[in-house]
Amino acid sequence: MINQIRGFLATLISYRRVIWVLAVRNFQARFVGTGIGVVWTILNPLATVLVFWLVFSLGFKAQGPSGLPFVLYFMTGLLPWSFFSEALTATTNAIVANQHLVKKMVFPTQTLPVVEIIGATFGHLILLFFTMALLLMHGIMPGWGGASARLRL
Repeated sequence: MINQIRGFLATLISYRRVIWVLAVRNFQARFVGTGIGVVWTILNPLATVLVFWLVFSLGFKAQGPSGLPFVLYFMTGLLPWSFFSEALTATTNAIVANQHLVKKMVFPTQTLPVVEIIGATFGHLILLFFTMALLLMHGIMPGWGGASARLRL
């Protein structure tokens, strides 16, 4: 078991440049046919947040725990869920979608799911920074303390 993990990590390290190039290509290829390109990475989750905010905050008058605005509460839950969902969906099709690499050359197939996870990480990092900025604007210091870590401004 330990030797298999070491072998997998050694493969990742030896193919790190190929993994990076494939991840960047994968991220860019996702938005080639769209009009505004990579901006969809930000607009899609923000549109989801806007719809849920309108329905729950304005419609149902929902509040987060400890008086936290619902939009912040929702975004901190949506961010990891959307990353997990996108990464899991992409990794399940990784080998089939890249069969041209697997069939035509010697290529370690175990690196393809890692490529998909890194590609999913790019867009979610942008959304993470946006969420952190919103938390700081509301006087909440992100951390393990939850809503109890409010800043004193």
